[in-house]
Amino acid sequence: MSESTSGGFDSLGGRVALVTGAGGGIGRVAARRFATVGAHLVLADLREEPLRESAAGLPSDTLAWAGDLTDESAVLDLFGQLRERFGRLDIAVNTAGVLRNTPFTEISKGEWDRVVDGNAGTTFLVCRESVKLMRENHWGRIVNFSSVAGQVGGILAGAHYAAGKAAVISLTRSVAKLYAVDGIRCNAIAPCGVETEMLREFTEEQRKTLCAGIPLGRFGTAEEMAELVLWLCSPAADFLTGQTINANGGVYFG
Repeated sequence: MSESTSGGFDSLGGRVALVTGAGGGIGRVAARRFATVGAHLVLADLREEPLRESAAGLPSDTLAWAGDLTDESAVLDLFGQLRERFGRLDIAVNTAGVLRNTPFTEISKGEWDRVVDGNAGTTFLVCRESVKLMRENHWGRIVNFSSVAGQVGGILAGAHYAAGKAAVISLTRSVAKLYAVDGIRCNAIAPCGVETEMLREFTEEQRKTLCAGIPLGRFGTAEEMAELVLWLCSPAADFLTGQTINANGGVYFG
């Protein structure tokens, strides 16, 4: 593989990488990008058919797991299968999430719980099980996905989505501090408006409003986010942990 193709990420070859939300969007692109540098892949998503589509054409040892990451017993099953297949875990990328833009006064307690759990709860469970495996080899890289909404509050996105994504940032910092001694680095990416299925939750007018607020004048792409994920897992980012990378086109500087 040439340097221009690998992007300098050849050190990730042979690593075992878990990508949640791999049935589409950033997760699907990140999984395929990891495959180009020779990583072994574990793909997780709630949706079976999109997950099969993501796994198509990837190496034959790829583990594709469909299940609910808010269900603790399901997450334990995922990690049991992961350990049986590969015996280790080096990288965990948490792109799985739930977006709702329900007006604040119309959010039910049940919807609040589902959305917060679908963002922060899933990330917590995957991080918890990931560090158990990563500590065995004294090396690990975790990349969590937050959002600019988690930093400035929900306006177009719902308040429950923003709250869940804010919790992801705090969780990232806790994991980073707790497990730095074990060779584990944990960072977050906070995008604003990425061209994925999630944007379909917004009306055309809302998308125009969102894009108009981005100084670079466009939405980000899943490919740009995937490159950032790989960089955070590479030796170039070895001294970074507990950070939130603002990949938002200039909306928020932090």
